[in-house]
Order: sequence, then structure tokens, then C-alpha cells
Amino acid sequence: MSGNKIVECVPNFSEGRNNETITAITSAIKSTEGCTLLDVDPGVSTNRTVVTFVGNPDSVVQGALAAARVAYRTIDMTKHHGEITWIKWSILHLVALAAQGFERNKILLNLVQ
Repeated sequence: MSGNKIVECVPNFSEGRNNETITAITSAIKSTEGCTLLDVDPGVSTNRTVVTFVGNPDSVVQGALAAARVAYRTIDMTKHHGEITWIKWSILHLVALAAQGFERNKILLNLVQ
């Protein structure tokens, strides 16, 4: 991870039961250079999986996009059932960890542009 620019990404995917899909999503993250997968938390009752990974800003964006591409190809929301089925999208949180103040905000702004 380059310098002090470390970003945490916490995507929430609308799949918590199909291990093959979850593994495909997390493999996309793990195979992205510069990304380190920290946690995978599948929820069977909600049918959602929260993934946590870190890396430099560019790597995290690439890892998130790789995971999103797999999710798009493999998750069929017309067949999704769980405790929170009214939510019809996946969520992606980005957190700048190793930067303070203005630099932290600048990193996050650059990620979403």
C-alpha cells in the first residue's frame, strides 16, 4: 500500500446464501493487485454479504469495480428474497484510513469522481 493513502472499502452485496457467488465476488477482490481482503460476513436471513477490504485508493477502486462486475453478472435481484428485500441495490462504503483532515476528504472525492 503506497505511502499513507489507505482506503477501506465495505461493499454490501445482495447475496448471502450462494457460496459460489460469494466466493466469485471475493476472489475478484483478492485477485486485484494492491487489495487486501479483511473480512467476509454473509447473512443468510438477510441474503446479503458485507465484505471489507483495504488498499491504496486506485487499487480499492479497481477491486470494487471487479467485485461489482461479478455481482452484476451473478446476482438476479428478481429472485432475491431476505429480511430486507425492499432494498434492491448493493451498497459500497469507502473510508480513508491513513489520512487526516483535508487530505482524507481529497482522497474520497477523487474516488467518486
